[in-house]
Amino acid sequence: MSILKRSLSLVLIAALALCLVACGSDIEWRQPYEEPVVEVFVDTDGQFEYQTVDWAGPEGYVIVIPKGDKQAEKSAKYLQTFFSSAYELEVEIVTDETAETAKEILIGKTNRADSAAEIAEKDLEVKVSGEKLVFLGGHYVTVNSAVEKFVRLAPEKGKANTYKVTTDFVSTALDGYEYVWGDEFEGDGLNYTKWDTEARMGGTTLTTISRDEDVIDVDDGRLKLHVQRIFDPEQEGMQYKVPFSVLTKYKMNHVYGYVEMRARVPYYLGCWPSWWGSNAPSVDATKVNYTVEVDIFEVFGDTKVVPNIHKWYTSNYNYDYYHHPDHSGDINAFGSNHTLHSSILPEERLVYDWAEKGKTAEQVSEEYHIYGFEWTPTEMSMYVDGTKYMTYSITKSFDKNADMSGFHKPMFWMFNNHTIDSAPEHVLAASAAEGFDIKNSLPNLPACYYIDYMRVYQKPDQKGGMLYVDETIIDYTNTETDNILKKIGE
Repeated sequence: MSILKRSLSLVLIAALALCLVACGSDIEWRQPYEEPVVEVFVDTDGQFEYQTVDWAGPEGYVIVIPKGDKQAEKSAKYLQTFFSSAYELEVEIVTDETAETAKEILIGKTNRADSAAEIAEKDLEVKVSGEKLVFLGGHYVTVNSAVEKFVRLAPEKGKANTYKVTTDFVSTALDGYEYVWGDEFEGDGLNYTKWDTEARMGGTTLTTISRDEDVIDVDDGRLKLHVQRIFDPEQEGMQYKVPFSVLTKYKMNHVYGYVEMRARVPYYLGCWPSWWGSNAPSVDATKVNYTVEVDIFEVFGDTKVVPNIHKWYTSNYNYDYYHHPDHSGDINAFGSNHTLHSSILPEERLVYDWAEKGKTAEQVSEEYHIYGFEWTPTEMSMYVDGTKYMTYSITKSFDKNADMSGFHKPMFWMFNNHTIDSAPEHVLAASAAEGFDIKNSLPNLPACYYIDYMRVYQKPDQKGGMLYVDETIIDYTNTETDNILKKIGE
């Protein structure tokens, strides 16, 4: 009988434990979810045809670039690094002043006959001519794209991938703007001489932010930012994973110009993709009492492309004066430090609505479109597919503070693919409560924000215009990364 009692006791204890597990709402998050079965959209953008041919290199070869061509030198170093990592071969880089040999890899328009032909600036080509491997392009951007495509395809030793591609690259835009900086995202990873990642938008108890490759990647000629559904028993309650901000903060800042990107943007419920900017690290906000934020666009889970400009005031802000009942701006207090935020009134802001074009959120989420931003000494304008739909004057203030000098100081740009979730601490929790919660788009996850390129153009004679570029790679083992300051112009 004692054995039977002990057995029954054990059974009862086990049953009670199972009951507690089943009924305990505090551990419900540990249950794995079932992936919904949906028809997946296949994105073929960025694909191109190529042939794999025999080639004797790169062993015994040299890389030849035009004398004095700094851009070709960057491309050559990128290819040199690939040969070193993939084949464990050190290939020397020389200029076309050296004596010609049969075993050469030509990058750009050298004085060699094999790379002397004229080619349209948007065209690129990789070919094997005799024993030579030749990378051609009508502009240094397309030459570099040719090299990056070759590296991305990663041919075996003794092989080469050859191709001809006509791109959409142009060196001029709008009226008198000339290309000065950009990224075609043709490489095999994020280019940290042009970009960094920072936590510019925080996570919540439901959404975690990450630099992992499943949320930030460069592949197939695009920067890919994903919102992922996750199940992690080590992170209680966590349901979504989103990327850090990808930004030019420490690499490229400018004043005035035209900025453009081609992208596929998610418009699903609960998605919060954006392209936005702020003052460069060198700008001392205390001198103007605010920091600028320019939202080229945000999407809040519907068919609207929403622009905005903001002033984020510092702790030196005169609250009693500026937070006045007859103010002309929408001013609200944020946070315990009493920092104030002022943005243009919603009724003064125009949005670009795809619904007016006869498109649903699902349709436009699977399409690529061109988004642009023009910045002059007098205004900031937003574009979609070449149509200017919103212009802000930056010569007069939109709130009680007459100072608009912050909108004429250096800025940097960043991409985010975030969520609107129902976490109580979420900045858009009210929107989630209204039905824009990302949980309503689970069949659409991962939510894809794919950026084909970003290009910056400026007018050479623009008074007050400025461009600052620093290609120094930041070591992310440095925990003080977010505090790095760079002085413009040095």
